[in-house]
Amino acid sequence: IGAFDALFRDYSEAGIRDAFAEDIIQHNVLVPTGRDALVGLLPVLKDAGTSYENHRLPQDGSFAIMHNTLDNAQPFGATKVVSFNVYRVEGDQIAEHWGVPMPMVEPTNGEPSQFDGEAAVGDLERTAAHKETVTKLFDAVVNGPPEKLGEVVTATFDPAYVNHSPGVGNGTANLFSAFEREQWVYTKNHKVLGEGNFVLAISEGTAKGTPTAFYDLLRFEDGRVVEHWDVILP
Repeated sequence: IGAFDALFRDYSEAGIRDAFAEDIIQHNVLVPTGRDALVGLLPVLKDAGTSYENHRLPQDGSFAIMHNTLDNAQPFGATKVVSFNVYRVEGDQIAEHWGVPMPMVEPTNGEPSQFDGEAAVGDLERTAAHKETVTKLFDAVVNGPPEKLGEVVTATFDPAYVNHSPGVGNGTANLFSAFEREQWVYTKNHKVLGEGNFVLAISEGTAKGTPTAFYDLLRFEDGRVVEHWDVILP
């Protein structure tokens, strides 16, 4: 939170130098590696008046997972964006960052927004079990075959789970339709991080043939996925 305050509230060079390691590694197509690149971004953010609101902050060891929205976010490609930011901390500074922004889409026809929903972390004793379930899920997504994927999805998701992905709709039937319509192909899962009832999967693949990053946040209840948020970035 201190890092985001320095970037998007205080526009503070001192705050940046305090929060981030000098040689921070950036896995972000918009910001180069190194702390000086973040310092150089501050005047752009201040001129735009970019601000943020954080909605979720699960933690997994040295990793912190932020699910947030940005206003006046023109430096990131849209007036409003929703994003995931994953920080890896070494000592008392951020040493590595993965981040993906996506333009915010106004919900229609009673759809949930890209960021509302449950935020409280619980079921801490089930963290390992939930992460194992998501690892198996994305192994099936990446490696197929389709009938095996169908079995795993059916076993993992509540049939009427809430999906915050814009234009997809709730429930597993709509999920399968979206995969076919959007031509989402997951080719590699890079990370599964989680705390309690929240688990984030970071993957790569293609959408309609375009190389794409997929960030999928899943919330569990009674051992099954009941809520899903994502950011999909070409």
